Amino acid sequence: MFLKRVIFVLGTWQLITATSAIIQKSYKKNTLSKDYLVLYGHDLTEQMKESMEKLSIALWDWAKIIWVDDLLNTKRYTEEYRLDIFNALRSRIGLNNVDELWVSKLFNPLEKIAIDTYEDSPIVLYEDGLWVFAPQKIYSHEFTLRSLLYPRKLIKLIKSKQIEKKRMLAYKIKGVRQDHLQRLKMTYLYLSKYIPVPKYLENTPREQILSENIRSALYKARENIYEDVVVKEDKTSFSDSFLILAQNFSKNNKMVKRNEELNCYLYIVKSLINQGYKVYWKEHPRTNWIFFKEIRSKLNFQQLNNFYEIEIPFSYPVELFVEKLNIKACVSCTSSALFSIRDLFDIPTFTAVNHIRKFRSRDYRAMSKLVRNEIPLFDILLK
Repeated sequence: MFLKRVIFVLGTWQLITATSAIIQKSYKKNTLSKDYLVLYGHDLTEQMKESMEKLSIALWDWAKIIWVDDLLNTKRYTEEYRLDIFNALRSRIGLNNVDELWVSKLFNPLEKIAIDTYEDSPIVLYEDGLWVFAPQKIYSHEFTLRSLLYPRKLIKLIKSKQIEKKRMLAYKIKGVRQDHLQRLKMTYLYLSKYIPVPKYLENTPREQILSENIRSALYKARENIYEDVVVKEDKTSFSDSFLILAQNFSKNNKMVKRNEELNCYLYIVKSLINQGYKVYWKEHPRTNWIFFKEIRSKLNFQQLNNFYEIEIPFSYPVELFVEKLNIKACVSCTSSALFSIRDLFDIPTFTAVNHIRKFRSRDYRAMSKLVRNEIPLFDILLK
């Protein structure tokens, strides 16, 4: 008898953490499974989709790999969602019921919709970087629906055929639904050895993803997509150099303004070069707004000679190749890689999040505090 699992994944690092949890579970329980990988995400670049596809094939023997980014994405969610999205997802996946439903978040609209696609299935939560550690409120979905559809407006909504739209709006409410928590069978966390488990997960079953299983997934992926992630630069060129990991804060100017994020990176780059270091750059896997060329345009000739971009598709997670570099340390703001690089490869990491004035998102403000509690500030290097 096969265990039918559907694993929803929206990025390349999430593929690593989900597969690491699957590897760990397979070591403990000798269970036969059929694993259906469902890939989705909003505004994915072709490079990102290609990297997700290659990484998926490299990591695990999936029963089926299914793309639903045309169904499950933020743009369609806000513009044209109807209740039949659940039927459309089940039809695309090819299953009417599953034994386990895996997601990386419980509090975002797309993941809530994924969960309700199989509303009777137990949920398995796997870590999506720092997001899972941000505090969340718990709320009742039924109460929310009643508040959105209270009697005085109900008849008017039915007449105007807006009732389905109102039901879908309930998915935009921030927080974790009580009924989803009650269905939570297991949570696999990697960074919980450094970061406190959030209150909303305190009374739920949890298991630590071991570093060795993260490494196992990374090594397996690296073997199978070697040509994509091989470091082309001479390793000696990285000696006494720093790697900067870009983030994606200012995409659509949502979390911070573009200029503020750019100025933060310029400060890091110029400060390191002025200290006599070479600086290597990696864009965020999800970005569609490149920073590298913009930063270069603001450097002088001497600075340009010490600022380089890593020649590996930036849609891959840095953990796939950073071990092969000979860098002195790594700098970013709130990237979960600040934890994983230090934990997996013993490379020092530093945060410059204090140079972002204020995030517009409550979750980002919470993650910023979590990082500052554990990762040394970049500025200590300049004293």
